[in-house]
Amino acid sequence: MVLKKRESANSADRKRWHAKDLLFVSNFGAGSEAERELAFAHFKETQGDLPTLNVLGWDGGDTKLKLDYVQQQLEAHLHWPDDTSDVEAWRNEWSVPFRHGIKHTIRTADALAEALAELARRIRDAASALMKVESEKGTLRKMHKAFKTALIHDLTEDGFADTYAQTITYGLLTAAISRTDVSVKGHKPNLIADNVADMVPITNPFLKEMLQTFLKAGGRKGGLDFDELGVQNVVELLRGEDTDLPAILRDFGNRTGGEDPVIHFYEHFLAKYNKKLKVERGVFYTPKPVVGFIVRSVDELLRTDFGIEDGLASTITWREMATRNSELKIPAGTEPDSPFVVVLDPATGTATFLVEVIDLVHKRLEANWKQGGLKTMPKLPPSQFSLTPSSFQEY
Repeated sequence: MVLKKRESANSADRKRWHAKDLLFVSNFGAGSEAERELAFAHFKETQGDLPTLNVLGWDGGDTKLKLDYVQQQLEAHLHWPDDTSDVEAWRNEWSVPFRHGIKHTIRTADALAEALAELARRIRDAASALMKVESEKGTLRKMHKAFKTALIHDLTEDGFADTYAQTITYGLLTAAISRTDVSVKGHKPNLIADNVADMVPITNPFLKEMLQTFLKAGGRKGGLDFDELGVQNVVELLRGEDTDLPAILRDFGNRTGGEDPVIHFYEHFLAKYNKKLKVERGVFYTPKPVVGFIVRSVDELLRTDFGIEDGLASTITWREMATRNSELKIPAGTEPDSPFVVVLDPATGTATFLVEVIDLVHKRLEANWKQGGLKTMPKLPPSQFSLTPSSFQEY
């Protein structure tokens, strides 16, 4: 069926084709319909190399977003051309969906979390071992000292190695996600460890600066060997052909209702990396619909049971509340003119509750402004707070 090198298509009685012009449709697997897989396969030929079999497939366990993606690819590229005379253009068009090899294994959020966790553990162990033989002037020991001074006073060497491994691994993932296109023609960024911190969004300044600090100490210009620590392995995983990051993000978005993968993927990663640590740190995310229900319920109680018209958006003071209700006593130590409604999240992780409260308050105030004849939010004075955390780089 397939022509060999230097062989003509007309050299035999039986019809044969070039491998790159063949499309295989395969239905395989055993058991129920959900366990079977349907795949289109195509041989990709690279100059000077053997043909490789690339596939576009799906099965009953795939998410709706994955199935939608496959449908879009099939409809966009695998159809009869308007101009059948331009064979090369047609070949280039229908071969577009076949980007990944048959051994392409990392296509789901769970698989990526498992792979990243394994690499993060290797970085942690390598960093911990290196710190044990470093002098006090060693790169990791100096950073450990800086963290004890600026952040966590009782941070142990093993604790710092853990922080280093998680920051490097998750920072690289964040950078990759921020530059990944999940559309039909989605692509991955070309990660380079030396400048990957520049790819972390400015909306996460703390992670961005920590990653810059760690990466500055490594790479070609630093005192740490990224290959020895295993950092380069994370880079290769995220940018390699064995990881379909666009498909992973589609899979994750389908399972979480489109919530931010950078924030909510951490729970999956930490569970694979160190399940005990996940429990100790209380990394459990409340689904957004549940968060919304809780916030709206509290807002409704303030409006109905306490008579506070604006609910969570209210700026009413204790003095004003006490004036309204003679039975209400201002607690000892409380300033009479301090706000009665205060939002406190003592275990802030991703700040999902705070974000939901801010969203509700914004919508409430916007409605009030429109009722008062204002079309947009009143201009506020400049913030007195810095947008970036304290720098660790001086250490």
